[in-house]
Amino acid sequence: MAETTTAPVRCDVVHHLKIKGISRPYKLMHVTDVHIATAYPEEPDEMQAEAQLRGGQYFPPFGGFTAGSRFPYFFQEASSLGCDGILLTGDICDFPSRSNRDILLNALCSSSVPAVYCLGNHDWSFLTNYHCDAHARKYLPEYERIVNYSSPAASSINSDLVCSSVFWKVADFGDFLIFAFDNGCDRIAPETLEMFRKVLKADKPVIVMCHVPFYSPTLQEPTEKYWGRDILLGGTAIRSDETTRSFIELLTTKESPVCAVVAGHIHFNHEDMLGDNVFQFTTVEGHRGNYGIIEITGY
Repeated sequence: MAETTTAPVRCDVVHHLKIKGISRPYKLMHVTDVHIATAYPEEPDEMQAEAQLRGGQYFPPFGGFTAGSRFPYFFQEASSLGCDGILLTGDICDFPSRSNRDILLNALCSSSVPAVYCLGNHDWSFLTNYHCDAHARKYLPEYERIVNYSSPAASSINSDLVCSSVFWKVADFGDFLIFAFDNGCDRIAPETLEMFRKVLKADKPVIVMCHVPFYSPTLQEPTEKYWGRDILLGGTAIRSDETTRSFIELLTTKESPVCAVVAGHIHFNHEDMLGDNVFQFTTVEGHRGNYGIIEITGY
C-alpha cells in the first residue's frame, strides 16, 4: 500500500518565554535536524553513497516528502503564521553536498521571514571520517555564505552587532538579540567566546541558539534514555575545554542578559532551566516536518 501523503509541516510544540520590557509580542519558528540528504548526479561518489544511505536507510521519505522537498514548506508556514523569525539550529543538511547546500540557501533567499542559521554536527561532515580536519578545511568555508546570509526581510533588523563568521552570527530583533553559534563539535571556538562577551555588553536581552543543548539534570536522563548515552555539552560525559567552560559560566551567571537557549540535536521536545534564569528549549527533529513555536511576551 502506498504511503499516505500528510501535511508537509506541522507544529509539534509551543514554548513560552517572557522577556522584561519588550514592546510587543514575538513569534519565532524553531526548525532543527531536518537532515536533507541529496546529491546532484555529477557530484562525487562519496556524495552519492551518503545520499543513498542517509536519505534512504536513516532519513527516508515520509508522508510523501523527502527532507529536501519538504524544507521550503517551513518557510511558507512561517510566513502564513506571521512569524517574526525562523531559527535553524543545525543539521539542516545531513552532509555537505552542493545539492544540500543549494536547497538550504535557496530557501533562505526566497524567504519572506528573517531566518538565522547555525551549524550542527552533521552539516559539513560525513559518517565516514566524521569531523576530520580535511573535511573541515574543505567544507566549512562553503557554509560561511549561508551563515552570513540575511534575507531581504531582515532589512529592518539593524545593529552594529549584525555580523558573523562561520562560527557565529548576531541578529538584532529590536527588543532582543539572537546570538547563534556553532557547538557541533562539542566545544566552542575562542572567536565565539570573544564575540559572546561583546554581545553580553550590548544592554539588550539575548536569546542564544546552538545545535547541542547544554547539560541540565532534568535533561540528562531523557537524553540517555533516547540515545543510550549522554550527548549534552557541559556534563561529565563530554568534558568541556577551558573556552567552553568560560562560555557556560558567562551564559548562566546571575548578571547574564541571556534569557533562553534554543537547541536541537537530541531529536525530542524538552524544556528546562540552566541555572536560575535561563530557559532551554529543544524541539523534535524536523525530518518528518515537525517544528516548534516560541511565543515571546513581555512583563
